[in-house]
Amino acid sequence: MDPSEQELTALAQRVFETTSIQGLGTRDQVRVLAERAPLAEQLATLAFRDRNAPAWRLVQNGIFALPMFKVTSGRTIDSRNRPFFRGDLVSAGIRDIVWEVEEKNLPRLELPKPMVGEEAAIFIEGEFRRRSVQHHPMFQYIAETKMTEAQERAAALSYLHSVMVRIRTVHRSIMLVQIPMEFHDCIKISKLVVDELGEGTLEKAHAYKTA
Repeated sequence: MDPSEQELTALAQRVFETTSIQGLGTRDQVRVLAERAPLAEQLATLAFRDRNAPAWRLVQNGIFALPMFKVTSGRTIDSRNRPFFRGDLVSAGIRDIVWEVEEKNLPRLELPKPMVGEEAAIFIEGEFRRRSVQHHPMFQYIAETKMTEAQERAAALSYLHSVMVRIRTVHRSIMLVQIPMEFHDCIKISKLVVDELGEGTLEKAHAYKTA
């Protein structure tokens, strides 16, 4: 018998709760992760193997809410003290457990016969196009639904807003990549940040040009 949605919610809260682990030392984080690991695997198995919709939703929301980065003061690597970022041990461990369960239950693409070269490339391209996001039911709904002018405008503005959010955060993503890198390597990548920001001129910034 499948667990009720109330039981699943309680299980997810035990897996993804983060308030109690704030400030814990490494040893205590390891202990908490060991306690939560089987619960995380149970919830992820319900979501990805058993296709339990409430469990899947709880897993997605839980993973999204986990703290992504923890910037530390540094670690000694090859006699150099450099800062780096990572999730706390509990969050990172739960995330890995969920991903491992999902990976184990993903359907695998099987070739109709052994392929190499051009033949393999054509087959892979066909599979890629068949799985394109453009086949999502949402696009069919938009194409077939009669919307008012106000609804069309709202849909277009919503899409453009999502695009602009991504464009306006590219420079931050590049900066995050630099956090664990050696100083001389950061110099090489810094040109990308400067370029994204228009070399200090607003009108030349990539996000400004696409606004």
